[in-house]
Amino acid sequence: MTPAATPPAHEIGTFKAYLAVWVFLSILAGLVLGAVAPWVFSWLRAFEVGSVNLAIAVLVWLMIFPTMAKVDFSQLRSTAGWGRGL
Repeated sequence: MTPAATPPAHEIGTFKAYLAVWVFLSILAGLVLGAVAPWVFSWLRAFEVGSVNLAIAVLVWLMIFPTMAKVDFSQLRSTAGWGRGL
C-alpha cells in the first residue's frame, strides 16, 4: 500500500491564480459601463464629503480590511453551522 499523495502546502487558489484576469475584466467593465451608462458615475460622484468619495472609501476599506484582520476565507464555510455565535 502506498501513502496517499498530499497536495502542496502553498497551493494557489483560483482567484489568486487569475487575479490579473479579474483586474482586466473589472477595468473593462468600468469602461463599458462608462460608455453605456455614464450617469452612474455622475451619480456616484454625488456621494462626496469634503474631497473624499464615500463609495471609493467604502470599497477601499472592504478591500483592505480582510488583510488587516487576517481573515482566512477557506474557513468561512465551516462557520455556517455555528448559528448565532460560538
